[in-house]
Amino acid sequence: MNPRKYIDYSILIQSDGVIQASADSIRSAPARIDFHQAELASLYIQAVNDGVVNSTSKLQNLGKLLYNTLFAEPVGGHFREQAWRKVFTDPHQETCVRLRIIFQQGVTPHIMNMPWEFLFHPTQEIFLGTYPKFSVSYKLEDWYDQYPEPRADDVPIRVLFAHMHPEDLDGIGTSPVRNAIGELKKEDITFHELTDPSVTSLKETIQKFRPHIFHFLGHGQFQEGHGSFAFSDKSGNAFWYDSQSFSILFGGWLPSLMVLQACESGQISENSTLSGGIAWLVRQNVPAVVGMRYPFEQGAGWIFIRKFYELLSQN
Repeated sequence: MNPRKYIDYSILIQSDGVIQASADSIRSAPARIDFHQAELASLYIQAVNDGVVNSTSKLQNLGKLLYNTLFAEPVGGHFREQAWRKVFTDPHQETCVRLRIIFQQGVTPHIMNMPWEFLFHPTQEIFLGTYPKFSVSYKLEDWYDQYPEPRADDVPIRVLFAHMHPEDLDGIGTSPVRNAIGELKKEDITFHELTDPSVTSLKETIQKFRPHIFHFLGHGQFQEGHGSFAFSDKSGNAFWYDSQSFSILFGGWLPSLMVLQACESGQISENSTLSGGIAWLVRQNVPAVVGMRYPFEQGAGWIFIRKFYELLSQN
């Protein structure tokens, strides 16, 4: 396998709606968010939340509106020259783009909380977030320089896998996830597993085991602007633990990577800035958090997780 060459492409969205892109220190001229396209995208987003948008073509239309919102000219031209063209003209197919959308403090929640992971190139017919040569992430400007603590080569990667099984909720399979995490065993890892831990035992294990990777498998929900995760109470039934309190469990130790495999763990409030399951963890300065914005079927989650760890093991 040829080594990959990465282009770190960043788009800064300022509080006044001005956007500017940069790649390898080459900056674009300023542009402005296309608020008309953003309003049209909002109609699709509401339809997604209501379960009306349930076809690939409709999601593509949403992605095109998001793309046009973000890549207004001259930022669009800068992206084509400094990122897109370099990926598709590389004869060795080694070039990849890490697209980071960075929000300045004061950007409206309406813009910040859009599902930018659905960005869809309008002419090439590609979802950027799922195309192998691109990755998409976003964060607040003052979180931009949070990187994992360096790990010595002789220190094993510690992986903590916690899964929850309240009796009054649908069952969740663990074997596919355990097997996916096993992809990392090509490296030197230390694996620890918790089945239905209490809040207290989970917190204690985090502090003692100090995982580099934390994987949570369970049920999540997002209601009235707040996210929560299902733990089991003393009778074995679900009690919902709010995402802000969940984030505090990591107050004494921050993993380098967290995977929240729970419905709506990546959902965020329409009315407040990055408020939700992932958001509270990012506020704790966890360098990288992966979550699910919408409800999903178990099979789809397994496919994603298997590929995620497969690629993680390669780099």
